[in-house]
Amino acid sequence: MTTIPSKPSASSAIEWIRTRLASLRGQLRRWVMVMGICQWLWWILGILAIDMVIDRLFKMDLAQRGIVLVLIIAAAGYLLYRKLLRPLSRSISDDGLLHEVERRNRELDQSLISSYQLAQLKDLESRGISAELVSATIETGMSRAHSVDFSKVFDVQQNQRNLVFLLLAAVVSAGLFAGTLTNDFLRTWSRRNLLLSNDTWPQATYLEVVGAVNGRIIVPRGTDYRQLVRVTDNSSVTNVEVTLEADAGGNRTLQKMRPTGKDSGREHAFVFHSIATQYRIRASGGDATTEWVELELIEPPAVLEMELIEKLPEYTGHEQNSFTGSGPHKILKGSRLQVIASTNKPVQACRLKLNDAIVATMQVSDDSRTRFETTLEPELGNLLGGKYIFELLDDSELGNIREFHFVVRVSEDKSPVVRARTLGISGLVTPRALVPVEYSVEDDYGITRLGFETSWVSEESGEKSELSFPVTTWPSKPPLAATEDVAVLEIERLKLSPGSSLRLLIVADDNQVPDAAQGRSREFLLRVVSDEELRADLLRREIEQRKSFQQTYDAQMSLIAEVRQVAAIPNEASNLAQANERMQNALVSLFRMQRGIGTSADLVAKRFEEFLVEVQNNRLDEETAKIDPERTIQARFEQEIIRPIRWMDGELVTAAARSIDACRRNLDDVQRFGQSIDETVEIQEQILEQMRQILAAMESSETFQEMVNRLLEIKRIEESLRKQLDSKGDLKGIFDDKSDQP
Repeated sequence: MTTIPSKPSASSAIEWIRTRLASLRGQLRRWVMVMGICQWLWWILGILAIDMVIDRLFKMDLAQRGIVLVLIIAAAGYLLYRKLLRPLSRSISDDGLLHEVERRNRELDQSLISSYQLAQLKDLESRGISAELVSATIETGMSRAHSVDFSKVFDVQQNQRNLVFLLLAAVVSAGLFAGTLTNDFLRTWSRRNLLLSNDTWPQATYLEVVGAVNGRIIVPRGTDYRQLVRVTDNSSVTNVEVTLEADAGGNRTLQKMRPTGKDSGREHAFVFHSIATQYRIRASGGDATTEWVELELIEPPAVLEMELIEKLPEYTGHEQNSFTGSGPHKILKGSRLQVIASTNKPVQACRLKLNDAIVATMQVSDDSRTRFETTLEPELGNLLGGKYIFELLDDSELGNIREFHFVVRVSEDKSPVVRARTLGISGLVTPRALVPVEYSVEDDYGITRLGFETSWVSEESGEKSELSFPVTTWPSKPPLAATEDVAVLEIERLKLSPGSSLRLLIVADDNQVPDAAQGRSREFLLRVVSDEELRADLLRREIEQRKSFQQTYDAQMSLIAEVRQVAAIPNEASNLAQANERMQNALVSLFRMQRGIGTSADLVAKRFEEFLVEVQNNRLDEETAKIDPERTIQARFEQEIIRPIRWMDGELVTAAARSIDACRRNLDDVQRFGQSIDETVEIQEQILEQMRQILAAMESSETFQEMVNRLLEIKRIEESLRKQLDSKGDLKGIFDDKSDQP
């Protein structure tokens, strides 16, 4: 115990009291620290216990556990400040401590605080205070304070209890720490709630969100995404219903997942259709709930544009063709195909596949890694017909979801297309005939040769002969992609005898390298006959056309009779309306019949024109002109048949049709109707008269032609007899039947 002088001075008294108060403050600080740390530890242990219970019962997810951890740290900091730091930071005045000592020691009777206060006074005389009285008061207070224990201001028992509770809290804390290392329950809790790991509490069922890596799954935007959740192998209860919880910006939905039937029924699935929203998901089933997993949407790589450039072979005379779109695109065999593709994002690989095999790895052609190109070449064997599919892979190892492709059809260089038809030639020709052939030839790239190809079989020897030669009208600067003209084949140059069978066609060779393709027209089969045979055949066809014209004449006669019957309808009908309706229908029919008669007559004229061209091509009029230059086939046909028919059709038949139509328009006017009927009949009578003249000309032409044929036959016989007579010298043996000779 500190001693004081018997008669302390004011300064020594103050020093002594302050020393005692400093010691008291130290004790108070220790007391506050013990109590504060004790309370703080028990508060923290209680909060941690509550956290254990909540997490074990409700299985908080990572976000919830993170929030709770922040709250625990905040609460620990607040309690540390409230229970320890703030009390320690407060300063207690000397007077306050002395009052507390006085309160705990009633025997002091305020003497200690009075001594302390009076010892601090200066200049007592000016204040009117007696120095002896002050000294006596200080002495009294000091003497009483000497016998007082200042530590009575503390509750010793409470302090001891605080020490015990502090030691107990320290032991519990140490045990808790040791338990986090050795006990499964505490280790799981600490890892989940303090380290925020994905450890799970011991449970009967464990779920795994398939595809989740570090709490996220990359999903292509805009696709149907199928999420799988699997009950893991370490689950004791596997037959559970699994629910998928999806959170889209706070809007949560629960979806029941369906078992896929795989993995012994432990796999469950749910499909997001056309996913375009950012989700986070977690699965629940049995006593298990997974952590939240973010579905991170990214744009899948895609081909925005594609361009195909066909680089044609040199022989075509063209450099290249460009194509866009998926096709199908026709590529000429032997061409090279440059493929250019632009993607929507940088990609690390762009390949072309054909029939599930990679045929080309496209090379990047710009710094942005969004443009790729390659060339498919026949020499490398990677330009084949089929469906070429783009295979893309972006930097996140995601491939293209949609299929991007183009279809190629490798085509051969087509043979030239040759069309041909004979002009003015039937199936019979004379040895001196001219055969006009109208042709048109088309090719994709060029024609290098165009010619006639002929073959025939001689009737006498049976030998087959062939001859090819170019057409006389071949253009001077081949190759041409297309040409058309008329070529004339002179039969006389083939030196064919009557009875031969001639096959004729036009062939064209293109400029394809290495082997030219050949196009062929349809084949024409002609029979070579003598002039007499062709004249006889022509006469037969002429008679057929005269008979056809005779039928037209008969139809015109019937038409006149029907027109006259129409004029008699008003006398037969019961009323005027009925008569008008019958006449209206009849006149419409007669109008069509009259036009049909004109058409039939025109067809006969066309046939005679064709005969005339055939006569000219076969040079039949040369012999006829020698007999009567004024009555050649051309003169008879043109002047006596063709022109009269054309005039009759253009003038009389047209006028008759107009007159019948006028009758129909004048049905309501009896007088004008009668006049129209009379005019119609008059014109039709003129048509009949013209037809009779044409028929007479046809019969006359036939008779004349028969006479000409006989005269020419007699002339031929005379020529044959003369040749035989010249060869034998007399008439003996000329008429002998050589078939009877041995």
